[in-house]
Amino acid sequence: MRIQIIESANWADILRIQAQSYAADILEDEAVLRSKWASAPEHNVVCVDDHNTVLGYLLNHPWHTEEPPGLHENLQAGLPIKSWHLHDLAISPLARGKGVANLLVQHVMERVQRTQIASV
Repeated sequence: MRIQIIESANWADILRIQAQSYAADILEDEAVLRSKWASAPEHNVVCVDDHNTVLGYLLNHPWHTEEPPGLHENLQAGLPIKSWHLHDLAISPLARGKGVANLLVQHVMERVQRTQIASV
């Protein structure tokens, strides 16, 4: 397993894993998820296996207030950065229990710490 930055080819898998992981009323559409990704693409990652199959993803973005952003809301670009918000973490049902979530969180936390911005 390896961690890599989200690429265009990963979005279908991300949406599939989201649908397998959450209730229908909280699923966000691709445009909303991409707006969160676009605010800091280098901090948004997938875990893939040796066949490049996405096992899980983590969306993390800069944020500017104490209150978390709402679901189903696009992020505005260029807002001041006060902290980082771990927006979404989901693991494919076939990969659960294999340490994927830990790898994703560990990777993103190391990146955030290198930017010297507090994490939420």
